[in-house]
Amino acid sequence: VSEIKKISPKPGEDESLRDEVAFLAEFEKTGEALSAVGDLLKGGASGGILGGLSATVSELENAGRHNSDLSALAARMEAARIEIADVSDDLRAFEGSVDFSPERLDELQERQSAISRLKKKYGPTIDDVLSFLENAEKKLEISKNSDVLIEEAEKKAQELYEELKKQSSELTAERRSAAARLSSQVTERLKRLGINEAVFEIEISSCEPSVFGCDEVRMLIAPNPGERIRPVSEIASGGELSRIMLGIKSVLAAADEIGTQVFDEIDAGIGGTVASAVAEELRRLSASRQVIAVTHLASIAAFAQTHFTVRKESRDGRTFSAAVLTEGDQRVREIARMLGGDPDSEISSAHARELLLSAGN
Repeated sequence: VSEIKKISPKPGEDESLRDEVAFLAEFEKTGEALSAVGDLLKGGASGGILGGLSATVSELENAGRHNSDLSALAARMEAARIEIADVSDDLRAFEGSVDFSPERLDELQERQSAISRLKKKYGPTIDDVLSFLENAEKKLEISKNSDVLIEEAEKKAQELYEELKKQSSELTAERRSAAARLSSQVTERLKRLGINEAVFEIEISSCEPSVFGCDEVRMLIAPNPGERIRPVSEIASGGELSRIMLGIKSVLAAADEIGTQVFDEIDAGIGGTVASAVAEELRRLSASRQVIAVTHLASIAAFAQTHFTVRKESRDGRTFSAAVLTEGDQRVREIARMLGGDPDSEISSAHARELLLSAGN
């Protein structure tokens, strides 16, 4: 700040300095040129260019007494003489106003060098130097008042931290209340879905406050009696995970805004009445969103509103998969096949039709 303020450059000053230094550096040549021009305009026995113009005007005026064209030319020549005379006077005034001083030239060159150093250090332009100065002054002001600013910032931070803890505490209370309700309802759903003895809990533990509050939330389950309750992510099998998800989604259906849910192999390890219960739950869930279930159980597939069969086939040495819409009699054949019977058998087909009918299809 001190370095820049000591020189105090002005916007555009480097350009004006360059022009003035160049002029003064060539002052001797400029003076000689001005003197020569003055001699041309007014010097000599004939009075120079101006003397010649005066004589020319006088001759044309005499000749133009009886000729209007020559009289007009004489007027134009007089106008030119007057203009050149004005230029001559201005040149003489300029020549008299310029006082060459070697000290002035040295002074300008020193300032030019000082500004050049500033531009190299803080530039590359004077505007950049002045912008740097403005920012540096702000930083300097902050550094002078740093103790006060730090104290104010720490006070504000503490106030915000207390507000964060207050809101986090309120959020924790809401979470604990919701977790108790959700744990109970999901446990009931899991019993309907074939995990009869399961205990499902949502654990809320404290952590450092963040934008999410000061809680760590984990879903825990003990799928069988006598087992220690542990995180779902550590012990649940694929089929259990799908049914746990189905149980949670069923409870949260009224609040969950997800439009499509996919359950892959939700039938793993189940059958009979449990499979029917899973199918019923999927049907209920599909009332408020799109549900896609990948299944090998006929008792689940029979509840679907739309049935696709996934097939693999080989062509030209490559394997391709396709999902084929299955309707009408073809759906009956597919359900019969999933039941493990002969899709062409009347008994298997009748069983498939009965299953579809009992599922509301």
